[in-house]
Amino acid sequence: MQQDNAEQVILDPKLIAKHYLRTWFFLDLISSIPLDYIFLIFNQAHCENTFPNGFADPPLSTAGEALRASGDTAPTRPNQQGVPA
Repeated sequence: MQQDNAEQVILDPKLIAKHYLRTWFFLDLISSIPLDYIFLIFNQAHCENTFPNGFADPPLSTAGEALRASGDTAPTRPNQQGVPA
């Protein structure tokens, strides 16, 4: 006859932690993240990386490329009075 350990109380913290990490920890970790944040992260990642036609957005490596891509003109230099031209 096998010994039934269902009613045995385990008091060793290391064994308790090891069992928790192997069983319920991942589910508890995932469930602690608000669902709105998860949707927000996936929506931003999807919207920022694609153009309206579905092609991937190339990364911008310099500020000049970012300005050209946004359609803005280059920053203007101030004239002698300190006012931008």
